[in-house]
Order: sequence, then structure tokens, then C-alpha cells
Amino acid sequence: MPPYVVEEVNQQDHLDSIVDIIWTAMDGVDPSHKIFFPVLGDSVTDRAKAIQLSKLRMWNDHQSDPTSHWIFVRDSVSLEIVGGCQWRIYSKNPFPDGTPQIEALWWPDGEGRRFASEVVRQCYTPRTRWMARPHVGKDGHSVMIEWTADSALLLGMSLMCVLPQVQRRGIGRVLMQWGITEADKLGLESFIEATHGGQGLYAGCGYRTVASVGVKVNLANASQEWKDLAARLLPVGYTAMWRPVLGIWEPGEPGQTWQQRLESAGDVGISVLESCT
Repeated sequence: MPPYVVEEVNQQDHLDSIVDIIWTAMDGVDPSHKIFFPVLGDSVTDRAKAIQLSKLRMWNDHQSDPTSHWIFVRDSVSLEIVGGCQWRIYSKNPFPDGTPQIEALWWPDGEGRRFASEVVRQCYTPRTRWMARPHVGKDGHSVMIEWTADSALLLGMSLMCVLPQVQRRGIGRVLMQWGITEADKLGLESFIEATHGGQGLYAGCGYRTVASVGVKVNLANASQEWKDLAARLLPVGYTAMWRPVLGIWEPGEPGQTWQQRLESAGDVGISVLESCT
């Protein structure tokens, strides 16, 4: 019997278990966690409330998005869920109208929401330039965004969560293989927005770095609360990684394909720090 069993989420308690792993593995480790999963207070009760709200939000988001595929891994002996990952599979341009209006509705109204919305906008906008074509994408932080006044899509800040005590045992690779298999079956390229800790795994699965994006907020004439938020919640950024269709790299890739994509992201205030050529 293999040590791990892969399943797709089909009920809320499965996703609730993944959210618990996100909080265990990422809180205090990944800087972006506090943007997407804020705790509005200092008490144990405040944290428990934030976790419960995030479970409800992510389940509702998952149900509302037909492109969403949450995958999880169980220990085949204990049956405990030990890791999870969201893959979203797009068969057509997910951004036909360009960059959507983004508002961090999971923050209360005020300066905190405006700050989080700006961070999310900077993280999200490159997707609309780079990924506006059929593809498979690995996502994590599932958040509500406003596309129009009365409809919603999902926004992902890529992550893969694995319980700390079982990390480096091949669980991440099992989760990756699900998405790679789907991409190859459908003939799609795929993207990952990687943290520093995940880049080695993704590179080992055939992805290459194409760009790094770092959030920059304007502190000139900013309120003291805005400056405090910047000091507490930044830096935030990610490394974009790409795998072509069937993992077949043509001569000159990824620079040949990505030069134009990177240039198209340069007019939206995004800091493209490096790219492969």
C-alpha cells in the first residue's frame, strides 16, 4: 500500500482540514498569510474566529468557482489529512475584461482593507497579463474579489500546505503530480506563484523561474496606520514559475515566450525583478 492517498475535496470538512493545515504551516512563516488571513485582535478567541471565518469563506469560494480543484493527501494508515493544494483549470481566458476591481472584503472597512486591497492588486495584476490563455494554475489563498457589482471570481496566491511534522516526505510532489497529469492530459501550460521555500520542489517537477514580483506601497503622504500596516505586513512577493505544454522546452525558452509577457506587465506598477532568458 502506498504511504499516501490522493483525493479531491467533495465535502466541507475536507477543506476545513486543509485550512487548519494552512494556519499551522503558514501562520508566522509566510508573510502574505496575514494579508489573506488577518486576525483582528490579540486573543486566542480572535484567532479562533479568524480561522472559522476563513473556513467558511474558502468553502463558499470553492463551491462558487467551477475551475477550482482542491486536492488533499491522506496518510494511508492513520487516514489523517496531511497536506493540500488548490489547482484551478481554465479552458478559456479567465480575464476577458482585463484586470478586475479588487477589494479585500475579508478585512473590515477602513485603512486595513484599502492596504490589503492594494497588496492583492499588485500580486494579482500580473496574472491577467501572463495567464490570459488556457492553462492550469496551482493556487492556495482563496479569496473573494469583485469582478462586477454582483459577481465574484477567485483569486489565488499560490501555496501548498503540508503539516510541518511530515514535510520533506514526498507529499508536495504527490500534490504536484495531480496538476501536472491534468495539464498534460488537457494539453495546457501551467503556472505557479512560488514562495522561496517551494521553488526547489517546483523546479524538480519541471517548472522554471520566469519572474519575481515584489509589492511596493507608496508611503509618501501616507497615514500613520498605513505606514504601520506596511511595517507589519510587508514584504510580500512571489516568484512566477512556468511549465510549457507537456513539459517540452523549445530552444530559447522560457525567455522567448516570456519576454513579451514580462514587458506587458511593466505598466501596472509591478516590480519585475528578474527573468530567465
